[in-house]
Formats: sequence, C-alpha cells, structure tokens
Amino acid sequence: TRGLAALLVVWHHLKYNRGVSSEKVSDIPILATNLGAIGVDIFFVISGFVIAMTAARLRGQWKIFLAHRIARIVPLYFTISTFALALIIALHFFQNRGLPAFNNIFNSYFFLPLFDTQSFSSPLCANGWTLSFEMWFYLGLCICLAIFGGKLAGYIFPFLMFCGIILVATFYTFPNWYFPKFLFN
Repeated sequence: TRGLAALLVVWHHLKYNRGVSSEKVSDIPILATNLGAIGVDIFFVISGFVIAMTAARLRGQWKIFLAHRIARIVPLYFTISTFALALIIALHFFQNRGLPAFNNIFNSYFFLPLFDTQSFSSPLCANGWTLSFEMWFYLGLCICLAIFGGKLAGYIFPFLMFCGIILVATFYTFPNWYFPKFLFN
C-alpha cells in the first residue's frame, strides 16, 4: 500500500511540475486523471496508524514521542527550507524575482498556515504543507497522551478528530473558520 501511495504521489508531482494538464500526459485513462493526489491521503491514513502504534508502545510518554517526531522531521525540513530561502534570495538579486512575505517564512519554520485567508500560506519548501498537518496531528496526539495516558488517548483522540471533522463540515461555509478547517482537513 505504501509503495502504491508513493507511486501515485510521484506521478502526480511529475505531472504538476511539468505544467501539463492531466489529459495531455497519457493516453491511459487512469494516468490522465488527478488520482495521484489521493496518495497523500493514503500516506496520512498509514501514518496515523503507525503513529498510534508507536504511541501505544511508549505507554503515554508523550515527551519522548514528541522528541522522536521532532528529531525525525525538523532538521531535514529546516535545512531544505533554509536552502530554498537562500535560493529565493539569490534569484531576487540576480533575476529580480520577488521575495516571500515575512509570514510565509515564519509560517514555514513554525508549521503554521495563514489564519486570515482561505488558502494555505506558501511554505518555502513547496511540499512542506504536508508537514504542517503532521506536526499539528502530533501535537494534538501528545496533548491527549499527556491528559489521558497511552491507551485511553488511543480511543479518545480518534473520537476528537471525528468530532472536529463533523464540526468543520457543519460550519464549513463560515469564512473565519480557516484554522479548524486546516486542523480537521
């Protein structure tokens, strides 16, 4: 399943990065769709399962859990984001391209979406938006682990996520609900 999800994501990004419409990429009908984007959702589901299993093994030791997640993700992401920022600044000076807004830089390093808009901020690393979802998921799980302990958090956290999804679906048209929409997307 993970291999199929990876292939779907790679195929989707290849099409997207070429700037070609889906219909012009292939004569094979399924390859000419945007179905590849579902690979990200598959990864999120698999990640949620793996994270729940990892958290259960740690028996509620949320600080260790969070430290492991941060050590695994943040150093590489910060390195890539810093390289992207340096490249953007260089292109600004040598090709007179625009610079990112401060909030895009800040939000990239703190895994935050913009709270006053209906779309994500543009992170320095284009695919970094997925890490915003992951880091907030980890933070929510750690809060549940700290309050309820390991096994009980494993039952309560999915229930809270489900309630959040229902809440956002109910109030989806409210313009100022961007952050809840982000959290429970």
